[in-house]
Amino acid sequence: MTVGIGAISDSGQTLVLATDQQVTIGDFTADLPGMIKGSFLHNTWTVLFAGDMSYVSPLLERIADGLEQMPLPTAEQMTQVLTSAFHAERRRVIEDKVLSSYGLTIEKFLAAGVKTFGEVGFSQIQAAIEKVRLDCELLVCGFDGRKVPHILYLEDPGLVRDHTRVGFWAIGSGGPAAISSLFFNKYSIGSSTIRAIYRVGEAKFMAEAALGVGENTLMAILHDTGQRIDLFPQQTDYLRSIWEAEGRPRYPENLKPRIDKMIKARIAELTQAREAKPFDRKDGDSDVDDIKGPKVE
Repeated sequence: MTVGIGAISDSGQTLVLATDQQVTIGDFTADLPGMIKGSFLHNTWTVLFAGDMSYVSPLLERIADGLEQMPLPTAEQMTQVLTSAFHAERRRVIEDKVLSSYGLTIEKFLAAGVKTFGEVGFSQIQAAIEKVRLDCELLVCGFDGRKVPHILYLEDPGLVRDHTRVGFWAIGSGGPAAISSLFFNKYSIGSSTIRAIYRVGEAKFMAEAALGVGENTLMAILHDTGQRIDLFPQQTDYLRSIWEAEGRPRYPENLKPRIDKMIKARIAELTQAREAKPFDRKDGDSDVDDIKGPKVE
């Protein structure tokens, strides 16, 4: 559920982020007006999250602890911290959900599991362990010590993908729609901040068609100087009004005669081809006489 979007602009001087306010906790999902779905992670780094908050909160705490001694982490250091934190949290969940009833840690299970449970029992518990997933995603955006922007995507089972060269990425159930919107509009790192604000906002609005994406929109503009400007629904609603009035894809006027002309021209081509080669028809070929063309409203 939800959506979070990050994009680099001004040839690397700024980052533009957007998210909704939809929250999932276990089996419950709600659009919370007071919810901030992005937060400072460490100095010039910000994190957006999607998925179950019961996994997100402890994971963010582990990441913050791992970054405590790193004033200006590089992308490589951030990647290592993200991976380590995810593995540690997944380990905790495995021990709580699967092994706690046996009073075992992962090390004890691996060392004595076969002897204790037999090969069949060991395999069954191992299969249960492998099914444990942390139902969450993180999009970590920020600047390193050289003021170089980065976009890092963390997903289960602790894999970090670097989308810096792409220049943007999105997470959550609305992620595919948002990414498609940015690709369709040929978004690039060289886009101005103004263009980035519009295109990222547009990607968020397009993503609202996906299941579980809330309508409220929060945005943030991060500068390599450390300056940050947050935009709340009071501001993003104005951006939405511009998009709905002037930018949103519309149904063209006078479409019926144009489409009708296209279909009739194609039928004429098929008819002409058949008359030119009346004996070349093979079994399974369509009969042009049966083609009447679709009804165009």
